Amino acid sequence: MKVVGKIICILVIGLGVAFGYICFEAHQFLQTKPNAKGQPVYFDLLPGQNVFQVAQNLAKANIITNAKYFTYLARFNKLDHKLKAGRFALNTGWLPNQVLDTLVFGHPVLYRVTVPEGLPVWQVGHLLAEKGFLEFEQFMAVVRDPIFLRNFGIPFDLAEGFLMPDTYLLKRKDQEESLEEVSEKKESATNDSSKLETKELADQTKEAPAQPNEVVAKKSKDQAKEDLEAAKKEAKDALQPAKAKKFSIKDYLAAKSADYRQAWRVCARLVDNFWQKADTLWPNRKRPTASQLKEWVILASIVEKETAVGSERARVAGVYKNRLERKMLLQADPTIIYGLGPNFQGKLLYRHLDDVKNIYNTYQHPGLPPTPICSFGIGALKAAIYPETHNFLYFVAKGGNGEHTFSKNLTDHNLAVEQYRKWTRTHKQ
Repeated sequence: MKVVGKIICILVIGLGVAFGYICFEAHQFLQTKPNAKGQPVYFDLLPGQNVFQVAQNLAKANIITNAKYFTYLARFNKLDHKLKAGRFALNTGWLPNQVLDTLVFGHPVLYRVTVPEGLPVWQVGHLLAEKGFLEFEQFMAVVRDPIFLRNFGIPFDLAEGFLMPDTYLLKRKDQEESLEEVSEKKESATNDSSKLETKELADQTKEAPAQPNEVVAKKSKDQAKEDLEAAKKEAKDALQPAKAKKFSIKDYLAAKSADYRQAWRVCARLVDNFWQKADTLWPNRKRPTASQLKEWVILASIVEKETAVGSERARVAGVYKNRLERKMLLQADPTIIYGLGPNFQGKLLYRHLDDVKNIYNTYQHPGLPPTPICSFGIGALKAAIYPETHNFLYFVAKGGNGEHTFSKNLTDHNLAVEQYRKWTRTHKQ
């Protein structure tokens, strides 16, 4: 019994020592700043990350000293499932509790949002509005604004196709903004397109000429003579054509509402991303002419809607290139759907294919549609610029994996269509 008692006593003492050590370590963790002086640092918390992954990244960034203890801290306070995604402004001189409170209760400096491929402009607007980044009405006004379009080198009446799909870190509409930040324009537009005609935008109002006689009556003769000559000169200058005033995006946006400036800022970020990525693809790294740019972006948008299989994009682009060269109708269903507008739902009917009034109906109108039909990824743009060389003229889905069967003649295409219809009937049962 004495031996058992000694063992129990040793275990109790050991547990006590271990518990005491853990408490000491925990206390040290809670009271220790990674950097006594402290340095501001941005930290990205990604959607879907668990608390330990976040803690590991915090430790790597020297924002906390121990990932394991930070995890315990979050779980003990039942905050491990309440971490917000976004970019946070933190500091290496903060204690762990302040870091945790900021990630749970604080507001990110930037919020993460993903714009997927294939959305038409109005769906991009609704997505950004639902996430709290802008007002939908202001978004639609910006993407149609001639000043915005020209400033960013967009050769259409709408920014469709230039809102690059990607994952962004953006400020929400309720966060403070600076006018300089909104109006700042990077080298994203083509040289010709980025220069605005001051003649079109100049303020043409003139001041009324001064009335010399009214000035003279109140002055001495000598002073009156000087003033008369000055007034004559002023009147002469006033009668000259008003000088064009240099146009400023900052001044233009200053007259707009805060919601409009916010929409401009978000749209500018997406369009600027388009140019940054597209500039890596242009042949010889030289930006295309407006007509060539139109052709590529329109074709890219059709490719984006026709296939989600990356390996097929260049082949699909090659099909449409072949049809264009042979003066064949493109007969692309997605163009018709786009022309039917945001309220269209359901399946295409024969009456839709026969609708001549739909200017996006490529079953009725030859050539490419008037504008892009969606926001496309960089892969679709690359396919449009560098289409695959082949003799295929048709393609149709082959099953449920998203792939297509490509054909060189109508007979083979009709057989492929029938095979797809059989597959569809089989899988409906």
